[in-house]
This record gives sequence, structure tokens and C-alpha cells, in this order.
Amino acid sequence: MKLRCNRIGGGVAIYCHKKVKCVPLSNYEIGHVEAVWAEVTIENERVIVGSAYIPPGAVQQLSDFVSVLKKVQMTMIVFC
Repeated sequence: MKLRCNRIGGGVAIYCHKKVKCVPLSNYEIGHVEAVWAEVTIENERVIVGSAYIPPGAVQQLSDFVSVLKKVQMTMIVFC
């Protein structure tokens, strides 16, 4: 989960069932981009899941987020 600092409301999170293996991936996080990442394993299938919020007009945040997506493009991505 990533909370907004010095701002009201919002935040992003990934919630997993207790029977699902879910490992947070902080290496894909960028300080000013509101996003979290996790490696989720279900029945020996591994995927990287991301959850993000990019406010309207936040061109730099969107650009930085696209850069992160490029880093994980070799792995199947499920984006919510």
C-alpha cells in the first residue's frame, strides 16, 4: 500500500487473499509516482501486478510510469 503524503484522500494498494503468495516489489517504485507493485504467484504461475494513480495532466508522472512499465515488460503484467 502507498499512501499520499501531505494530501487528503486517495492512495493505491494491492490486496491479495491470504492463500495467494504476494511479494511487494519496492524496486519498481518511484517516489513521486503513486504506484505499487507486487509479484503474485497462483498455482506456480507468477505475474507482476501494478496499481497506480496518475492525476489528469500529470505528464511527467505518466512519463516516469511508462519508464517503469518498460522495466517490467519482460514479465507478464496485470495492471489495475
